[in-house]
Amino acid sequence: SAFIELLDLNPQADAEPVSCTGATDGEISINVGGGAPPFYFSWYDITNDQALPDESNNLTGLAPGMYEAYIVDGFGCTDTVQVEVEEPQAVSATIASTEGVNCLNPNGGSIDLEVSGGSPGYDFSWSNGDSSEDPGNLQAGEYFVTITDDEGCTATASATVEENFDLP
Repeated sequence: SAFIELLDLNPQADAEPVSCTGATDGEISINVGGGAPPFYFSWYDITNDQALPDESNNLTGLAPGMYEAYIVDGFGCTDTVQVEVEEPQAVSATIASTEGVNCLNPNGGSIDLEVSGGSPGYDFSWSNGDSSEDPGNLQAGEYFVTITDDEGCTATASATVEENFDLP
């Protein structure tokens, strides 16, 4: 009689997080280190409590959340592995302060912007063409900014530089 040694499937999962908050571009891949081919994969989205139709060892286009793979090898041996697709912290921008203009300094306005979250390496695009985090030498008016992080995720903010032309 033949002797067959059944090996643990030993699945190793690797997950790529979504690129931006709210994105659905996460990925999971599973490599099976043991068992005998062919391998069958059945997926379940734990976060949304639903089975997934994909039967491959690589999933793409995933939202953030917990996923489970049920794996069966050629001998019918099984294993499961749970994997989390993570979501980065959203890019957030707030106006910390603004400096208004007056008669003595009509182009002396400034905006102090504070940015957090996302992937540092921010680019700034202000409505007046400025590309600095904290623009200065501004006239009175409303200014809008789009912040883009290193992954291409964005946030927006706006600020008003006030005018005070009252006589002292």
